[in-house]
Amino acid sequence: MKILMISTAIFPVSPENRYAGIETLVRLIINELNDRGHIVTLAAPQGSRLPKGIEHINTGSCGDFVESERKAYWIYSRRLQEFEAILDFSHSHWCMMENDLPAIAFIWHDPYIMKPQEPGYNICALSQWQANRFQLIYGYEARVVDPHCGHSGELKPAKGSFLFLGKMGPQKGCLEAIDICHELGVPLDIIGGPGPGDPPEYLERVKASCHSGVVYQGEVDDSTKIAFLEEARALIYPINYPPGQGEAHSHKIVDTLLCGCPVVTYNTGAFPEIIEHGKTGFLANDREGFKQLMAKVDTLDRQLIREKAIERWSVEATVDRLLEVVIDVTRGLRWGAIASPISKASVPSAVGYLEYEMTEYPRQVRLDTIN
Repeated sequence: MKILMISTAIFPVSPENRYAGIETLVRLIINELNDRGHIVTLAAPQGSRLPKGIEHINTGSCGDFVESERKAYWIYSRRLQEFEAILDFSHSHWCMMENDLPAIAFIWHDPYIMKPQEPGYNICALSQWQANRFQLIYGYEARVVDPHCGHSGELKPAKGSFLFLGKMGPQKGCLEAIDICHELGVPLDIIGGPGPGDPPEYLERVKASCHSGVVYQGEVDDSTKIAFLEEARALIYPINYPPGQGEAHSHKIVDTLLCGCPVVTYNTGAFPEIIEHGKTGFLANDREGFKQLMAKVDTLDRQLIREKAIERWSVEATVDRLLEVVIDVTRGLRWGAIASPISKASVPSAVGYLEYEMTEYPRQVRLDTIN
């Protein structure tokens, strides 16, 4: 099958990336598709490093969520008709806005927190929780297609330290993780750096709070991250979203479970779909419960955690479920908010025409995407 994958304009697709979650998924999936004999083309920023056999459409320098992806679209748009299937991992999904294509679009956020720009068809949610949010808030169908994957780490006995891994921003809960470990008197390693829009002073507060066994390890490469996950007592992830909001999935949790390392987090968002409470980790309802559950992580079977994760999120298993949907889409499957054509003028396209109703929905704007 001749497949186009569209990456973000935020980071290049490269093994050297640090914390480029979407771009890492793109790299793993294109490699597997290539190994299976599919003809794969990747639209991605300059600096991307791809294995032999994968064509790179260079979309230019890295930039923001919207304008850089619009510019990227004009680079690859003239070639859209060449492909039997398109997997759009970008944030803006420009190629599907004006064209009826054999394509699927992944949405990476809770749609209440960040109303994404989305096409009128073939929207893929990362979890049932996220799909329910689309239906509840905006009134249209998103089909659950989980693209998360990774390679399993080695099964090793846990050492004494807990681990926090993630961006240094308020909603990820690093400062709360530090406070909890200080209260319990247990060691903690911290890996991560600020992401787009994260206040720089937050990282300074994290560094200032590191004492009594709490160590900030900084930003590390992927192999070092996996080495920490293989030996951590557990990943602790006390995210700090307003009630009712949360994350649509979590790449870091998938990486953690693939190493056989348990996870302690809050019972919110899509996490109950990712973590089996009492088997692969624990879901806390409040801060005191979080601390109590941290004391139980040594009772969990690390080999079982790893086996369950491999069954669900190995690269091979993920590509199997993606191809199952892609094949149906190439045969004409469409789902979502498309309505029957109406008298409104359709939007001119580089490829064709797609007529659909432009329903008015309330939209949120992330301030970190505004120059």
